[in-house]
Amino acid sequence: MENIQNTLKNCVNNYEFAKEHLCLRTLSSERYEDLCDMTNDKVIGEPKETFYLVPYLCLDDNNEKMASCAVTTDLINGWGITKEELMKDTLNNSPKLFPFEITTMEEKLGAPRPEKPGIYVITNKKMINGASALFYKNAMSIAYLLIGEEYYVLPSSVHEVLAVPVSQCDFDAESLAYNVRAINAAIVSKDDYLSDNVFKYDAGLNDIVTVA
Repeated sequence: MENIQNTLKNCVNNYEFAKEHLCLRTLSSERYEDLCDMTNDKVIGEPKETFYLVPYLCLDDNNEKMASCAVTTDLINGWGITKEELMKDTLNNSPKLFPFEITTMEEKLGAPRPEKPGIYVITNKKMINGASALFYKNAMSIAYLLIGEEYYVLPSSVHEVLAVPVSQCDFDAESLAYNVRAINAAIVSKDDYLSDNVFKYDAGLNDIVTVA
């Protein structure tokens, strides 16, 4: 606990130190609004489709549950930086702390990689708040190159998203969304919930768009 408090104190007092502890988290709109209510709208966040990209300070990641705190307007005012600078630095540093990872579902479960994978798992190597890895620089295009085509993005939880190659999918977007909602309602906790929507990577835009 003392180490965490010291790290937080150093982050508050020195932005150059704090930059090395910035990491990205992806939160549901509801969770972000709850954070804003708790802090009088002071939590920094950038809307992205149906959720928010939120910069955090990683204070200790040695445990299964990472010690962290959201960055607020009070912090960036004290550091003398803008929200745009904060988001840029967060996107630059987060991959250093939590590297991007994409594997097939089969490989994730310890089975051999199939010839034509039907589901890929996008997360980070620590599998903590790994859904945010999708928004690292070039992450979507790297996934596109590995998968070999455009893909649906299913928000499994804040810890990972699933990428389904369009040609390998037997369901339309609405059916996928129905399944996402059913799984969220049945087994995903409130803290881990990300979205009930389905997204698609558009190679022309090099971005995801909501499709259901």
